[in-house]
Amino acid sequence: MHVDERYYIGAKERTCHDQREQHKPSFLIYFNGNHNKTMTYKTGYDQVQYQNGYVPGTEVGFAIWRNYSDSTISNAVRFKTIGTANCANSSCTTKQQTPLTSILEVANTNVTSIGNWKVLATIAKDPLDTSTVVQGKTHAKFSNVRIDGVNYTPGNTIEDYATVTTGSYYATISVSK
Repeated sequence: MHVDERYYIGAKERTCHDQREQHKPSFLIYFNGNHNKTMTYKTGYDQVQYQNGYVPGTEVGFAIWRNYSDSTISNAVRFKTIGTANCANSSCTTKQQTPLTSILEVANTNVTSIGNWKVLATIAKDPLDTSTVVQGKTHAKFSNVRIDGVNYTPGNTIEDYATVTTGSYYATISVSK
């Protein structure tokens, strides 16, 4: 199977309880134009979600495997992020900056090659905001970018309201609208 993948990471979000900005790991994979695959967090690597996220302005490293297998999963697309989170757990009951790893997987994909991939930094509005205009700023740095264990330097093709800098195995994206 050949797959055209899109990876989304670094969505700026304001949590409703304390208005803290944070980046959450996520990815969306298109399999021949379809993205209806179930993604799950690997047990024990699921604390950077819900009320928790990576601290803006800090580096987030990530690695992607297109056909990962171990004793718990086979032929999976795996997306692993490593960085400093705002809290030690997903509900932020332990509010202390903590180094955390997040792993998202899509099982039984059997991907043999990757056609396209990209990293994004986006501005998202609070779901309670009724305006139709999305405005704000965010900054994301993706470091130690690896696909199937090989270091990659991300491309720099689309800069919608953004400034993008790439170098040896990293990309820095600043968005302002």
